[in-house]
Amino acid sequence: TLDFNNAVFPFDGATAVAGLYDPDDSGTSVRAVEITKAAKDGTALWAGAIVYDGAAGDDLVVDNTGIITAKVWSESGGKITLKLENATEAVEIPYTLDAGWNDVEFSAATAPDGVYKAVVFPDLMDAPADQSFIIDDLMFPSALIA
Repeated sequence: TLDFNNAVFPFDGATAVAGLYDPDDSGTSVRAVEITKAAKDGTALWAGAIVYDGAAGDDLVVDNTGIITAKVWSESGGKITLKLENATEAVEIPYTLDAGWNDVEFSAATAPDGVYKAVVFPDLMDAPADQSFIIDDLMFPSALIA
């Protein structure tokens, strides 16, 4: 499980802030990361954040049969995309969100072998419009970290 105590690296105009969040005002805060695709000049359609950047020898999806899960909060819904990468290949796995908390499942079936990098994109290839998603409990159940 990524607990977001480690660094998250936003790029191309996105922001990523780890902290305690209670987006639905339930009174229960969670340690999570908020990734925002800001509506400002210079923000790319592919703005996002690297949530895990390991090394060769790591494999976030060892057998490619597992389901990667996360809890994702969105104020108004949208689309979140998880990109899994190794040194030469990548796969993008989109998921459509409803407003509020979503129990998200990404299938690792098409992931390449030796995945050591995970990237999250809010509304990939849509115009930047201050889309913010709060991501909690991102789990790679078959991960092997060298």
